[in-house]
Amino acid sequence: MLTVTSGPVGALILVGECARRGLPTSLESRNAGEVPEFPEGAIEARWDANARTRKLALPFRDIVELARYALA
Repeated sequence: MLTVTSGPVGALILVGECARRGLPTSLESRNAGEVPEFPEGAIEARWDANARTRKLALPFRDIVELARYALA
């Protein structure tokens, strides 16, 4: 599991990890305050080799678009 900040830098880190591991089997957002380490919200990705389907509550394209802001 990887949890990153819900901003552009977190999205960029997630995209980099997906380049290394492949698309996650689960991708979800966490509201502000839900994860104590990320008081402003978070994005949570999981990779499960045994998963038969992907549960992407967030479209991966949205993550890529958000990551572009970190590069600007």
